[in-house]
Amino acid sequence: MKKTLSVLVLGGVLAIAACGPSEAERKAAEQKRLDSIAAVEKGKLDSLAALAAEAAAQAAAAEAAVKEAKEDLIYKITDQRLN
Repeated sequence: MKKTLSVLVLGGVLAIAACGPSEAERKAAEQKRLDSIAAVEKGKLDSLAALAAEAAAQAAAAEAAVKEAKEDLIYKITDQRLN
């Protein structure tokens, strides 16, 4: 009885171990994980590029505002001297 039970337990353990993922399944899972990481990294880079473009646009707008303010100030000073 003891031997029969041992053989059945051993057979069950081997059956469970044999049900694990195959090499192809493990490689596919690893590739999926790597693809997921690559997609996240690409999303981060895209976000950073968008932020950089927005910052450049804001800097250009600020520079234009400063230039316009300087021109207005020069015009007002010149206009006051003429009057």
